[in-house]
Amino acid sequence: MDFFQYKANAKRNTFWLYVLFAVALLAITLAVYAAVTVSFYILPAFWRDFESPQQFWQWQRFLYVSLAASVFILAGSWYKIYQLKKGGGIAIAQMLGGTRLSKSNDPQERQLRNIIEEMAVASGVPTPAIFILEQQGINAFASGYAYQDTAIAVTRGAMDMLNRDEMQGVIAHEFSHLLHGDTLLKMKMMGLLHGITMISDVGIVMIAGRNTISHSNYKGGSHPALMLSGVLFFAIGLIGMLAADMIKAAMSRQREYLADASAVQFTRNPEGIAGALKVMGGYKAGSRLRLPEVQQVSHLFFGDALQSWWQSNWWATHPPLVARIKRIDPRFRGKIPKLQESAVRARNLEQANMMFAPPPSAEQLQTQVDSVMQSIGEPTTNHLSAAQHILAKIPEDVRERLFEEEMAKSMCYLLLLDEDKDIQRTQLATVSRNDSSQVLRELIRLQQMMPKVDVNLRLPLLDMVLPQLSMIQGEQRRLFLNTLKQLIEANRKLSLFEYLLHQSIVNVVNHDEKQRGDKFIAIESLKYEVAALLFMVCLQCKAQTSKRIQKEALGELFPGYHIKVTLEPSLAEVVKGLKKLNLCSFADKKRLLQAVVYCVLSDGVVHPEEVETMRFIAMMLECPMPLLVG
Repeated sequence: MDFFQYKANAKRNTFWLYVLFAVALLAITLAVYAAVTVSFYILPAFWRDFESPQQFWQWQRFLYVSLAASVFILAGSWYKIYQLKKGGGIAIAQMLGGTRLSKSNDPQERQLRNIIEEMAVASGVPTPAIFILEQQGINAFASGYAYQDTAIAVTRGAMDMLNRDEMQGVIAHEFSHLLHGDTLLKMKMMGLLHGITMISDVGIVMIAGRNTISHSNYKGGSHPALMLSGVLFFAIGLIGMLAADMIKAAMSRQREYLADASAVQFTRNPEGIAGALKVMGGYKAGSRLRLPEVQQVSHLFFGDALQSWWQSNWWATHPPLVARIKRIDPRFRGKIPKLQESAVRARNLEQANMMFAPPPSAEQLQTQVDSVMQSIGEPTTNHLSAAQHILAKIPEDVRERLFEEEMAKSMCYLLLLDEDKDIQRTQLATVSRNDSSQVLRELIRLQQMMPKVDVNLRLPLLDMVLPQLSMIQGEQRRLFLNTLKQLIEANRKLSLFEYLLHQSIVNVVNHDEKQRGDKFIAIESLKYEVAALLFMVCLQCKAQTSKRIQKEALGELFPGYHIKVTLEPSLAEVVKGLKKLNLCSFADKKRLLQAVVYCVLSDGVVHPEEVETMRFIAMMLECPMPLLVG
């Protein structure tokens, strides 16, 4: 479903909202007529001069009552819609006590702002106003009539308990509502349903009224007749509230599923939003909010914000949490573990602090670069401890069988499987067609045991299976390399990891075909190749200063020279250049790797993908680099 279909559906849903509102209005009007008529029968018991009606149903009375009730409800709805249009999404956030996020030094608040600004730029819409709700529950909402007056509010609990990927999934969900017209629909719904729920307010006024009908004996409160009538109107108001909840449920549930799917499509990371939902389910406070206005805005939130006293809330505004997770993650078995809240808080705060930590000074950076360079070929006990920690994440049964050829090939295939299920099916069909049934069975088994391979595990796993791959000979070697190529091409996109992985395997499998001369190539003759390689390394960095970092690294490597990569080099060009750079002397390779390490460490934030790329490059230069520690 594309943007225009979403918009058409939103328009159609608006029509059905008006239909449901009209049905609810008719039902409540009939109920009000019944309450008024019953009141007429009650009044003679307290007011002798008042005559009770001759018959229950009377068209003239129905006309007056229905007209008055309709005008009252429609006036309430119109006024609420007018208020919402005038204030936009910001008015909703302020009504709920949200604090607008301005300039802040808090790392988690800065992280939230960055995520929302990134989404806005990527979507091509103005950046929404950002609000923080001081609530423990994990939740968020988007509101607004048009792109220009939108707001996104996030609870403090969400900021504390969700990591960056999970928060990005939640914000992507809210942006889906903004982009596809859901927020406009929900704002209209909020305005229309306000009139329906106002009937209960009339009942409350009648029950609590004072000095009514000049009845001196009841100066301390309502007249009994008026109180009984108020109870009837309050009951009708409760029915109206129930009808409003059912309308919200009918209009909202499917939109939540669609927004979840859109968030996955937007971020290409199903683990983000699925992880957020799992954290919400394992968190003691859940998604519940303690706000007096939460009832009327419950349909706006990412998760169920209401405190439900019943188990089976079939008219809830949100689908069941487990059902939402299963739609995103089919492997989910329905059990959500209890969250270790203090540990999660500490970890998320540490990650946010790292993101906004000031870059290291020149002296600190040089010390870090020297430390990494000294570790090449000289691992320490710290590296051994880090390796033990990483390898412990591999299932024992898998580790014990990685020396087998079928398992080694299956592991390589696993590392190349796409997250998209349709593409995965194509890739599995390719393996079935090109390789043995045993390899396919091992691959499916591996996929079940390791559904998402940690980035930090990918290169260690490859290191462990490379010796087995070198034993593949003849036609089996050709078929294996061809299968790898087809798996990479299945999604019609080529990542740096895929290219370097393929090249590393090709180098090992074709080891007997390698030829290396005795003469070295001077690195000064490969300036463009170096610039292209550093350009690709800096591309892995999330920092906005990546171009400056590349320029500084080149300046250190080639003082006085100005090299500029005008066009983004292809991965093929980078790897071709890396092969040439492998023919340099080890002294030149040391200078090159120093420049690569400098690019990775300069911004003070090291991502797993950057470390992986750095170690791949060292591997292809025949300079084994251990795990990054410290």
